[in-house]
Amino acid sequence: MLRFRRYRSSDKDAVLSVFRSNVPDYFSPQEEPWVKQVLRDETCPLFVMIEKEEIIGFGGYEIAEFANVAYLVFGMVHREHHGRQLGRRLLEFRLAKIAAARNAPRYVAVDTTPVIAPFFERCGFERIAEWPEGYRHGFDRIDLRYDFAARPSERNG
Repeated sequence: MLRFRRYRSSDKDAVLSVFRSNVPDYFSPQEEPWVKQVLRDETCPLFVMIEKEEIIGFGGYEIAEFANVAYLVFGMVHREHHGRQLGRRLLEFRLAKIAAARNAPRYVAVDTTPVIAPFFERCGFERIAEWPEGYRHGFDRIDLRYDFAARPSERNG
């Protein structure tokens, strides 16, 4: 059975294993220090996806204090579990958490690479910007936005 719970510091090694399983096809190895930094940030809601007591996914979000937007923070499933719609489940879980937040925003933003951007587009995100070599490690960057106002039933549960 698949379940989600808040990230705990004792989950760090398992989350790093999930990250490393996705290098180099989906993440650059240079991003690992950033993952470690995010795992130390206690202000950002972070979650793990668990199946059979094993952490197989990770992701979080941050709601901007002064803007009507939340930003997705990472979002990954261990390579061994790709192709099972678990990335979509992780995304839907985070969107539901954002929509239910006390200070729920209208928009959810994410930046990613051209390899991953079509996944978000299939999940209802719209492409709003493209940045050739927009990441310091040379990957192109795609910015996407999800608009809760275009999907009012999701805001109301």
